[in-house]
Amino acid sequence: MKTIEFLKFLQSKIGGELDFEAAFGHENHTRSIPRLLLEFKNEHVRFEIKNKTELFINVYTVPPHFLKIRHENLATRLLDKVHLHSEIKIGDEEFDEKYIIEFTTPEIAQKTMNPEFKDCITNLEPFKIFQMTKRDYTLLKNINKHYDVDDAENDIENMVNIVKICGKVWG
Repeated sequence: MKTIEFLKFLQSKIGGELDFEAAFGHENHTRSIPRLLLEFKNEHVRFEIKNKTELFINVYTVPPHFLKIRHENLATRLLDKVHLHSEIKIGDEEFDEKYIIEFTTPEIAQKTMNPEFKDCITNLEPFKIFQMTKRDYTLLKNINKHYDVDDAENDIENMVNIVKICGKVWG
């Protein structure tokens, strides 16, 4: 299925509108592949596929703090062994072994990463980066030809659930 067809099918299932507007500073251009902008559980969401293999989901709610999660790899594991990596550990051996947590303090990470939050992160697999920035919650993941509309809806649902969880934890 072509990306535009995928987005139209997702739109027919969960709503929103296709946006062909170019990025800021490129007003004379339109995008050949749109992004889907939607309201999902009262949150503004942007769903975008680039090059048929990269998925970006942004939930435009200001997070309570910065946070970045990505996967451990051989290099980061070696750095851990010699205590040269500044990643944050939350005290959950399985989670700490699988993921690198950065850009926050251990106390904030532990408070944020309750079981619900960790379940949502796990449900977003396989992803490259999840981050909470100064303006939104962002997910970057590689997708393949088997990624379908149900997967997309689940990813959007998990991203919005993370926003709601952070809202409950941080008020």
